[in-house]
Amino acid sequence: MHDQHMRIRRPNVVLDRKASVCTHRRRAKPGMTEGQWSGAIEPPHEGLHLGPVALIEMMYARSIERFERRIRGETVERPMKNAAIDLLTWAAGHDLGHRAFVDLGGADLVFEAAHRAAAGRIPYGVRLDEALGATECVEFLQRVLRDTSQGLSAGRTARLIRDEVRADLSRRFETAESSVLTVLVRHLGLSRILAGAISDVLTATRSVTPAERRSLAQRAKRLEEKADRLTVSAREIAARIREAGMLRPVVDEIENTTDALEDCAFLLSLVPEAEGSVLAVAPLAQLSEIVTDSVGHLVRAVEAASRLPAGRRADAVASLQAIDAVVNAERSADTAERDTMAALIAAACSDARPLVLGLEIARALEKATDHLSHSALSLRDRVLQELSA
Repeated sequence: MHDQHMRIRRPNVVLDRKASVCTHRRRAKPGMTEGQWSGAIEPPHEGLHLGPVALIEMMYARSIERFERRIRGETVERPMKNAAIDLLTWAAGHDLGHRAFVDLGGADLVFEAAHRAAAGRIPYGVRLDEALGATECVEFLQRVLRDTSQGLSAGRTARLIRDEVRADLSRRFETAESSVLTVLVRHLGLSRILAGAISDVLTATRSVTPAERRSLAQRAKRLEEKADRLTVSAREIAARIREAGMLRPVVDEIENTTDALEDCAFLLSLVPEAEGSVLAVAPLAQLSEIVTDSVGHLVRAVEAASRLPAGRRADAVASLQAIDAVVNAERSADTAERDTMAALIAAACSDARPLVLGLEIARALEKATDHLSHSALSLRDRVLQELSA
């Protein structure tokens, strides 16, 4: 064993790598306790030839078991045990051993990196796989095994390797924070499509048929359903990080914006065919354009905010400018709504239904700008916090 960092090759090994970690156990019994299970690995039978990698991987399996116990503090559950075995199998497949990992502290290397990188970013008591997500956590642990093994083999110092592990974990936490905003950009994209479709109907120079308005309502319903799934995803990611208290209002208000726009599309589908021209008032068309522009401003604000962890001040400035545009759009929408009410009341109408619907449509559009403004102001608090960090 000339390579002390576990890049050992075996010329003649009876057992394959996977068998070496799962066949040398006593018979497990239902209800076996943590201590009993961890002691279930027994030495190989006499006369059974094991190569160095097989022996090493048996030792590594036990180190993974101890790592699991420290993380969970309870009986090892099958999903996590399987994840540990999968991690071990991956390491063996890439010719990476565990001695360098142990020499650099083993589980303590990961705990120290998590303590330093996650401080202030995730709530106390949240497990690493819950904070990062299972897939991201596995990728991080794979990176740790690779960096420790290859790092010591290449002659890098222990301090440098620890810093690299910590930097990688910190980057992954920043990615988790940015991913919430990335999902919101996709959500706002759907809202922008819906707002634009409504504006096209209200600003059309020709008479829009009832069939076209009903088609818009159906399309709006489908877009809302897609947006709801993105909302669930954003909330799940936000729940893993400490800044959830600031990001959750952003998520909720963007969802409310889409709901208001879907209500508006539904109301448009109810307008009687003979009275559709009553809605052809300039202030209402202007209000719909304000909503569309406001959604676009918030898209730019969220996109710029998602790049803040990279430390670019220009992105912070761009985000704050777009946020200010959203807030100003809400004020313009208030004026446009009142002008719409005045224009609808003054319009000649033999049926009260289009009048009522027109007022409700204007109210739904203005409500959408309210939600956009609330979301923008919540995002502003997060941007300012990032700048002051």
